[in-house]
Amino acid sequence: MIQPGSDVLAYTPTYGDRLNLLATVPDLRGSAGYWFDWAVWAGDPSPELRTVLDKQLEDPAQTGIQYLQCWNENRGQHYATTEALALARTQGYKWLLRLDDDVLHKTKRWLKKILERTQELRRLAKDNQYRIVVGPRIVGLNTPPKVEGQIQVGQSFQANIVEALGGACRLHPIELLEGYAPNLYLPTGRGDPQGIGAHVDSKDGLLVQYPDIRMIHRTNQLEEEDSPSMQHRRRMSHYWPWLGSEAEPREEAE
Repeated sequence: MIQPGSDVLAYTPTYGDRLNLLATVPDLRGSAGYWFDWAVWAGDPSPELRTVLDKQLEDPAQTGIQYLQCWNENRGQHYATTEALALARTQGYKWLLRLDDDVLHKTKRWLKKILERTQELRRLAKDNQYRIVVGPRIVGLNTPPKVEGQIQVGQSFQANIVEALGGACRLHPIELLEGYAPNLYLPTGRGDPQGIGAHVDSKDGLLVQYPDIRMIHRTNQLEEEDSPSMQHRRRMSHYWPWLGSEAEPREEAE
């Protein structure tokens, strides 16, 4: 189990022969400007992916990942989120940060800035708790989220109120996720933004994007680079959940 070295727990679902974390981990580690613990859930990882993850877990400088769980099958993002929430709550983290395995930074100190701005918005609202889930602008999306409103904080920064926030990079206050549980019967590759959005709305909260804090997700390029097998898995993830809820994890590493 992780011994927390931060108040932020990041988590990443991955699967198959996706080796993106080989580049993503050092990129986001070196640019965040704020330390966070990082957990990965890998479904049916190839030997190559498992080698990458083991090396990052065993990094003597601890600048890789701090927790790894592998499953025999690709259970998908909803199972990973369920496990990440349980870990964050048990270990007392204040924030849960979702990071996709193929997102890269464009803005330096992206996490430090996101946290500072989110804290400032709460201060200005004179609220006793956080009521927003936040993220940067993701460059390269085929369908960027629709902007529904704006908050201008003097000359400091702008915050967009958006209709949805995808999982490429999304920061959640743990206190706002009280009562939230992902729907495990949704297709493995669908429904995450909608589930988070519905929960936040039920708490009278908002989904907020900082448009000048940017990260990169080159959707078309990344999908073109997938092997035929991975392309098939991606298509099927739009339709099917993983239904073997009785299965046990293959291995858990600390």
